[in-house]
Amino acid sequence: MSLFGTAKPAFGTNPTTSSTQSTGLFGSTTATSSAPTTGLFGNTTTTSTAPGGLFGSTPTTSSASTGLFGSTNTGSAPSGGLFGSPATSTASTGLFGSNTTQNTGLFGAAKPTFGATSSGSTFGSTTAGGLFSKPATTGFGGTTGGGLFSSKPATGGLFGSNAPGTAQNNVAPVRQRDTLPGMIMQADAVVRSLTCPELYGDERDKIIGKLNQVAAALGTGNGFCRSGESVPYNSEGPFYRLKAIGYNTVSEFGDADGMVSLFSKLPKSEFTTSVQRQKLIDGLFAVLGSQPNMQPKIKNVKPLPDNNTELVVYVINKGSGTHASSNALAQILNEPAKKQQLESQFKIEKILSLAAMDKYQMERYIKDPPAGFDDVLWQQSARENPDSKQLIPYPIRGFEELVQRQRSQASEVQIHELAITAMQNRLNSLKSSSESAALKVSQQKVINKQLSHRLLRVLCMQLIQQRFGKGIDASEEQIQCALENINARLNAPQQIKPLIAELLDVLKDENSELRTKVANTASHTLSEADILQLQKYLSRCQDGLESLSNVVRENLKHVNAMATAMDL
Repeated sequence: MSLFGTAKPAFGTNPTTSSTQSTGLFGSTTATSSAPTTGLFGNTTTTSTAPGGLFGSTPTTSSASTGLFGSTNTGSAPSGGLFGSPATSTASTGLFGSNTTQNTGLFGAAKPTFGATSSGSTFGSTTAGGLFSKPATTGFGGTTGGGLFSSKPATGGLFGSNAPGTAQNNVAPVRQRDTLPGMIMQADAVVRSLTCPELYGDERDKIIGKLNQVAAALGTGNGFCRSGESVPYNSEGPFYRLKAIGYNTVSEFGDADGMVSLFSKLPKSEFTTSVQRQKLIDGLFAVLGSQPNMQPKIKNVKPLPDNNTELVVYVINKGSGTHASSNALAQILNEPAKKQQLESQFKIEKILSLAAMDKYQMERYIKDPPAGFDDVLWQQSARENPDSKQLIPYPIRGFEELVQRQRSQASEVQIHELAITAMQNRLNSLKSSSESAALKVSQQKVINKQLSHRLLRVLCMQLIQQRFGKGIDASEEQIQCALENINARLNAPQQIKPLIAELLDVLKDENSELRTKVANTASHTLSEADILQLQKYLSRCQDGLESLSNVVRENLKHVNAMATAMDL
């Protein structure tokens, strides 16, 4: 008895029992002689079997048709492996690839396993690569490239780039839409291949369904169901699991700005000097046909991971001074001959337009979710966008794209840190320059004050020399009279100056007595006569101060008049 019971014949075969006695993990194999018809796994007309591998060895003798897993026209197989590898000499390609070698099992075999074979297979590539490789045909190794974690994406970067670390090419991608009947049939085939393949009608269908689910979750390979047609699994399928939604920056350029990104495999050091940049400009000028009215220019040079470089260029029309259209320039540079020339000279591997999407394109991009993404999650990502004016939702498919975005993010952070460091150094330098300038300004103020004093002295001496030897005019006589009047009022008897002198003498002579009287007398009451005399004295002082103030104002007027007359 076997673990899963007796094996059943494949589809389309008419078994005629001849012999049995082979025990494997999935039970004994009843050798049959079938008519020349085609079954799911091909005809396996056998004569005898020998005990063997995990799935049982099935040495056969002849077959006249090709099945889903390929025909197995063999002689005998005295041994078996993990999957019971049959004997040699087949002329067809099956689901698991053609078996052209005598090997035994999964880990002891050279071909076919999870690696590459010389024919298309479910678990491998036809040309090169294995589980983690990037094959070129179908199977669990990928359809058009990619291994376990799918193919390398053609687009995507941290800041909206279609290459690592570049700005987003904000042109709404053209999403191919199949017809409704075709989509329904394809969806039905996918669901059947994952839930109920119905290839054998027994427990093996569950195993194949699980394998198909793994392949669909990894987005690679093909599945089969009862319809007989293969169902491709890729990273755009709804059951693909290695996907997420991130945010890319929206390009700050429009189509009229004419900005185009060139992604070169050369390091940034190759485009640093003016000579190197002029070489690139000359190369672009030659690629564009050496038109005299066209002048290519470089906007920016940005380093990328893996010693790659992003070059942002544009073209100016010398006559009108306008920029060439971004989309038109990118389309011209992407022509095979021109792109090949740029690739040979500057290792340019990709050319993208940096024109941002307009409002209609943006709304359409947000409205239609990418292939394989749920509409609810896509709309939720649009609603929860932290900055809808600067960021845009972007699908992330596969581990390689996620790693590439992480590396681009690290590179962008490094660029920002370098820019911040440069700004800090410049701020420190400006601060030192500002302090030095402030010190120089204070020194200049002192020098200016000294020069002003010297200038006033010079003006006074000049005025004295000018007025020397001239007669006194009427204004000067008035000033003289006013000064004599003030002097008389100060020096006349019973006026300010004698009274002040007398008061000083009293204070000096009777200082101690006055201090004692002040200390002993709590308060002093003036008589009416003293109050009247004090009022008169204060009135005379007030009159004298007013006269003195008037004289000073008049003198200032005269000084200003003299300064005006001297054209100062």
